[in-house]
Amino acid sequence: MDKQYKPRDIEQKIYESWEKHKCFLPKDSASKFSIVLPPPNVTGTLHMGHAFQHTIIDVLVRYHRMLGKSVLWQPGTDHAGIATQLVVENRISNSASILKLLVEKNLLMKSGSGRSYQVILLSVKQKNWLICRLVRNRFTMDDGLSEIVRNIFIDLYNNGLIYRGIDLLIGI
Repeated sequence: MDKQYKPRDIEQKIYESWEKHKCFLPKDSASKFSIVLPPPNVTGTLHMGHAFQHTIIDVLVRYHRMLGKSVLWQPGTDHAGIATQLVVENRISNSASILKLLVEKNLLMKSGSGRSYQVILLSVKQKNWLICRLVRNRFTMDDGLSEIVRNIFIDLYNNGLIYRGIDLLIGI
């Protein structure tokens, strides 16, 4: 036994054991519970607000697992449409080229820049001991995911649960 407690060494071994024993996979059970980890934007870093929110969800997930339910905690990251646009516009604000703005925005939203932020966010999530299975992570621009969301909105519209209109939304 070491004279000094080294949490990094011990926590890494525990996490590897959880992965090995597939603790993050939903179990076969008649009773199910699923929740989505609200995805942070790719344009920023995780902060205490995220940690607080993730802690609450983590407690809910552990509670439902203790009840014997099959639990799925779906992690993800967001492409951050408007926030991404603001980052890109600030980045090239000295440029008069609209074409350059559009090209850079498109590259950031659909290519590696969003993914590089995603890798950083997932690394932080893993080190903070969230018990979600990170290999299930989804990115809002992944193939098929946007289509699924679009189809859900179409179903909601066709069932009269949402409507399409022009309304003024005011954020406070």
